[in-house]
Amino acid sequence: MAQLKEGDAAPDFALTDQDGHMVRLSDYSGRRLLLYFYPKALTSGCTTQAQAVRDALDELAAHGVAALGIRPGIESIP
Repeated sequence: MAQLKEGDAAPDFALTDQDGHMVRLSDYSGRRLLLYFYPKALTSGCTTQAQAVRDALDELAAHGVAALGIRPGIESIP
């Protein structure tokens, strides 16, 4: 797969959300979307990033922006 550059359109994708529902990028067609990636859950840096987005959801929504975070599969937690 070719690497995206700034300004490129993101390719459509389909992933399951935390509740097992299918979410597609095309579900947000015509809307503004903040798409962020974090490499590992439950780490201080990634948790801080996700909390910052969560805390800004009302402000983002006021500007017509939805937010989706993507991370690798769920790790088992002892």
